[in-house]
Amino acid sequence: MRPYPASCGNTETSADNHGRVWNTRRNHWGWEHYLGDLYGSASVSKYASPARETDYSNLPPCYTFVADGEPFYAETLTYVKNLQSAGVDAKVDVYPGNTHAFDMLLPRRPESKAARQRLLEEFERVLNAPALSSPASES
Repeated sequence: MRPYPASCGNTETSADNHGRVWNTRRNHWGWEHYLGDLYGSASVSKYASPARETDYSNLPPCYTFVADGEPFYAETLTYVKNLQSAGVDAKVDVYPGNTHAFDMLLPRRPESKAARQRLLEEFERVLNAPALSSPASES
């Protein structure tokens, strides 16, 4: 449940983004340093790049938010859609006209306050939800 998750680094909104905070160049730099020798290869694990996951069915609930002017916009929407398609309780809020980390860089703006408040509300909702039983605990 984190805001603006980076899940793969290679989507239409990260391919040619010139944002001042986080952009295509910085995104590739980050992924290259994170993955090291695996950068650009097909050997990257789904644990390093969640967009490589193919089975979303047993993942926990998710809430996130994203700005429409940041590199992670498309991959965030795709990730949430994949979770929802697998039956996972997943929600995303989009904040138009903003860039990466708007909530931290401009914390007094109404949309920044709203984004943080919504994140806290969703986190509390999930923490207070009845526990789901797992197949292992049912035997």
